[in-house]
Amino acid sequence: MPVYEYECNECGRISEIFCKIKEKPVGILCKECGKYARAIISKPQDVLPAWDEYFDENLGHEPILIKGRRHRKELMKERGLVGKPYDKTKHRIMIEERLERKRLRKEKMKNDRR
Repeated sequence: MPVYEYECNECGRISEIFCKIKEKPVGILCKECGKYARAIISKPQDVLPAWDEYFDENLGHEPILIKGRRHRKELMKERGLVGKPYDKTKHRIMIEERLERKRLRKEKMKNDRR
């Protein structure tokens, strides 16, 4: 949820309010002096994690120091951990086989009821 900041016109106190965008209050009263506070524009918070160096235990038996996204991709490629390209034909065949098995089960159930 976004954080909205309001500054009191009288005492200058800054208040933060957490609420949904649709529920954003137009104006609020200052908690300290009770006067009207106006909305101010503030710097957005960082949502994405920083890509500093970190240790990753998922790439091997021992934690490996990762220096960034590119470095992690290179290590994954070296170790053969990069996923194979998606094969639409193979996926379509699997779905068709599953549907055929389902159809056969339904047919068998109908025959068993008779």
